[in-house]
Amino acid sequence: MVLQGRISQPSRSPCRVSGWYSLRLVRGSFFVDLLSAGYNPHDVSRLYIHWLEKPDTWIDTKETIEIKIEALKKHGNQFKVDKVGIQMRVLAKKEATDKEMKFAESYKVMILQKDTKEEEANRE
Repeated sequence: MVLQGRISQPSRSPCRVSGWYSLRLVRGSFFVDLLSAGYNPHDVSRLYIHWLEKPDTWIDTKETIEIKIEALKKHGNQFKVDKVGIQMRVLAKKEATDKEMKFAESYKVMILQKDTKEEEANRE
């Protein structure tokens, strides 16, 4: 795999590499090659990290799980397409346990900077 002219290590999946780049962008360690390609740093206030041991936020995915499954089926080289629907529903049901939701995704939310509404609510 080639990213901006660099070959990644074979042990790194495209998802891990894109996640690593994303975290670098958020934390201000911006790459000169990305700037020269026209990408600018983002002012990010919250970072949602998936697949952590101790999540603190759950999002109801009942309305979107079928869309997600159909999107994942388009990546047949990464998933067994015939089983992705079953696997995603099982995982989403497990994530929703004790959360009054049918399907959910869990995240650890890192607040990098408070937004104006949150700051105002904390003053009251």
